[in-house]
Amino acid sequence: MTMAPIRPVDTSLARSMSAPQDAETYADGPAPRHTARTRRLHLGKAISRALLATLAIVQVYPLAWIFLTAVRDEQDFARNGAFGLPESFTLDNFSRAFAQGDLLRNIVNSLVVTLGSAALIVVCGMMGA
Repeated sequence: MTMAPIRPVDTSLARSMSAPQDAETYADGPAPRHTARTRRLHLGKAISRALLATLAIVQVYPLAWIFLTAVRDEQDFARNGAFGLPESFTLDNFSRAFAQGDLLRNIVNSLVVTLGSAALIVVCGMMGA
């Protein structure tokens, strides 16, 4: 069995279809850097980044506000209002929540329900697969 000789690939067609590589090919100056498609892509990236930044602010701000409110004492809260920055840092609110509010029992109840639900979902999903 004989093999046919390998012919070189004709690249003249590919070269003629590609964009010009130097500025001399344009009569009025250098090659344009941004086409309409790349402008649309940049605009799309800017819009998506703005939406993601807005979403991050909307998600993070309430959590930060809750934490900053939790580490303030009652006098600081009364003096500076609900949206003021804390003047002093205290963890007394957390110890009071565990002692008076029976927070530990509520956390355990939440864990039991969550882990039970997750296990049931996994088992049902495995049976359906």
